Amino acid sequence: MIAVILGGQKSNCTKEERDDDAKFNWDVKSNEHPCNIHRISGDMVESIGPLYPYPLVIYPSGGRRNSNFSRLTTVENLASNFVPNFNVTLSGSDSLSSHRREIPLHQYLDEILHANGVGETLPDQLGNQSWYLFGETFTDDWAKFLRSYEIPRCNSCTREQVALSFGIGNAGSGVQWHIHGPGFSETIHGRKHWVLYPPHQRPTYNLDYASRHWMEHEYGRLENWTGVDVEEERNSHAKYMTNSDKSGPPFDILTKNQERGPSGKKPFECTIHPGEMIYFPDQWHHATINLDEYTCFVSSFL
Repeated sequence: MIAVILGGQKSNCTKEERDDDAKFNWDVKSNEHPCNIHRISGDMVESIGPLYPYPLVIYPSGGRRNSNFSRLTTVENLASNFVPNFNVTLSGSDSLSSHRREIPLHQYLDEILHANGVGETLPDQLGNQSWYLFGETFTDDWAKFLRSYEIPRCNSCTREQVALSFGIGNAGSGVQWHIHGPGFSETIHGRKHWVLYPPHQRPTYNLDYASRHWMEHEYGRLENWTGVDVEEERNSHAKYMTNSDKSGPPFDILTKNQERGPSGKKPFECTIHPGEMIYFPDQWHHATINLDEYTCFVSSFL
């Protein structure tokens, strides 16, 4: 028998029983999650600013950015960048990140690598019991460490204008749907799946759970994107870039459906691999789900 932690409570089950229960509706470790977000080369990032109205996936051009930072942040090396027993502040994974917990960094790494006996956050764990290093990395120690990170080369990205946030989670961890200002998020280790909706299409979700709960219980009920949807999304970028008047509301995909409320279709989504970034627009609803046992990322808020 082994003990499995489910939402902070311990339940005993055999390995065979646990494996049977692991057949979830949405496979967190799949290599075949869809991507319907427009992709651009890293060479084009300088043309992207905080008013760009659509999400973008940015893949590296030439050599990978932040290769040195990648070495510093492996699971074996990360703790050595700080004093022994360096404490980190964890957030709850619910929509409001409404709880905090402070523990040593090495303890957090051990907890996520062995969570539930499989290094995984499960779909029905409450968000306030799914601790996550995310968004609480603004102390002087973190600022010193993050100087080693090369920020994106967007047209308004400077050290003075960008707030950096460092994060680590295990497979299945992530933050429930929420909104904030624009920015970039680069995956350093592991893979991170993003789901997004435009401002007027607020999804239906239970804010007390982490993001994997929505993927497990709501995502599969929605319609798949059609080829026409994908083509419209691609064309929207070209129209925005060639339209000289960008003072009005964004075009096409943000304005064609003025009814406020959940979309009947699946979200904008893509898996961000190591060395890739996503640009998330201002006030878009989004949630994230880490796909690997050790997923490490840096977000740059504009």
